[in-house]
Amino acid sequence: MIHSCSAAVLLCRGWAYRWVDEGEQRWLSGRVAAISVAGLTLVACYHPLWRPDTRLEREECRRLLEEHCTLARAAHEWLFIGGDFNSSTGVRSLEMVAEGLSGAHGGFGLGEANDAGRDLLRWCTHNDLAWAGSFFRHRQRGTWWDANRHRWHEI
Repeated sequence: MIHSCSAAVLLCRGWAYRWVDEGEQRWLSGRVAAISVAGLTLVACYHPLWRPDTRLEREECRRLLEEHCTLARAAHEWLFIGGDFNSSTGVRSLEMVAEGLSGAHGGFGLGEANDAGRDLLRWCTHNDLAWAGSFFRHRQRGTWWDANRHRWHEI
């Protein structure tokens, strides 16, 4: 496990050995952990990026993610970003299509997008990324049930 204070990237044994053999390339900050191995850049983040505790934290997290996008492209690597973004991208709507966000959203989702979800999709579109989980249908979409609101949410 390669980790910062709040985020971690886990590698199974074969990938961990390969990462060590390739020089253990990593970038860590308080809420972002990233590694490069075998032509992949893997980034894990834990932060409400789109509704941060402070404006400075939001800018720092976005700067780090932008930096990883740039580094991965320069190295011609595949980029995978996973994390808790505290946002809902919902199902694709006409509003998303009109705003040019349909390339980042595959059409499947849960409920309606909130402001943080639309902001996340704008960021994905700007960086030529896609919200991968929205490109295929799930048998059960939600990952946890909110008993107070009587609805499913997904992480």
